[in-house]
Formats: sequence, structure tokens, C-alpha cells
Amino acid sequence: MSALTPILNRLCNWSAHLARWQLGWTRDGDAELRAVQSAAEARLLYRVELNALAGLLIQKGVFTRLEFVAQLDVEAERVEETMEGAWPGVKAVDGGLLYDLKAIERAGWMK
Repeated sequence: MSALTPILNRLCNWSAHLARWQLGWTRDGDAELRAVQSAAEARLLYRVELNALAGLLIQKGVFTRLEFVAQLDVEAERVEETMEGAWPGVKAVDGGLLYDLKAIERAGWMK
């Protein structure tokens, strides 16, 4: 996408709010703030793009909403397995994250 529409530009204004909320309201223009704002903008646009793509594919009859939601669960399990592989000793559960400190120590990533 080469240029954003007015509504997409307006949505991206939220990225400044999200970055300042994350890093603090008094920061102004530093590199970290710009980086967090850029990441927030990307997340907002990715969400819009995914919703638009899924909506169009469902409208066109390529797949149903139920099939899409089922595939989301499959993909979430794959990503969860990837995260557990990347962070040995950490496991996501319904209430948050579980940390196995002995496994983390063996893995050596928290020093």
C-alpha cells in the first residue's frame, strides 16, 4: 500500500497515544518513542488489513467465519509452540504465563 486513506491516517494517530502510554507522557521525540510509535502503528494497520482480508474472503465464500476462527486456533497453537521453543521454561496457560525457573536456568537465557 503506497498511500494511506484519510481514515487509515486518522487511525494511525492512535499510535502516538499508545507509545506515550507505554513509555511515559513526558517523553518527546526520542528514538525509543519513535520506535514504539512505529511498532504501534504497524500493529494497528496489520489488524485492519487482516480484518479486511478475512472479511472479503468470507463475503466471497472462500471460507466461512467458523472455518476462519478454527484456523486461528490452529495457528495460535503453532505460534505458542514456537514461543515455548524460543523461551524454554515459559508456558502460556489460561491465567497468564508459568515460569519454570529450573528449566530457565538450564536454558541460560535469563542472566
